[in-house]
Amino acid sequence: MTANPKELLSHDHARLDALFAEIVDAAEADVDSRTLGELWTAFERGLLAHFNAEERYLFPRVAATHRDEIHELAREHDEIRALLSELDIAVDLHFLRAANVQQLVSRIRAHAEREDRTLYRWAQELGEPVKSALPVEDRLKRSIDF
Repeated sequence: MTANPKELLSHDHARLDALFAEIVDAAEADVDSRTLGELWTAFERGLLAHFNAEERYLFPRVAATHRDEIHELAREHDEIRALLSELDIAVDLHFLRAANVQQLVSRIRAHAEREDRTLYRWAQELGEPVKSALPVEDRLKRSIDF
């Protein structure tokens, strides 16, 4: 059974949320920097792949009818990328704190809820364009590291 874009990306939100929890727990437990770095790298790669998939495959599909919302979602992606970069430096310097991770997690969760209400619903309502050689579900699966 092929999942639709909303199901795929909502599933990926859950996967990323589980990684968030691992990072917060690790930061609170003051685990060794190597373990924390590995968790962070997996999370960062997954989140950036998720953003890239949305921007490449979903944003263009709904931009014609929801341009302002897509602009805001893209702006939020940029803000979250900036926070990621800041925390990436903290990880490298062995200075990552649970409070900083929690701030990022809160921001990402609010963003994910917004996408669930808007972007994913709209993309699902539009269906798959006939001209596409590869269904959007397959393109998303290839873009997101499952």
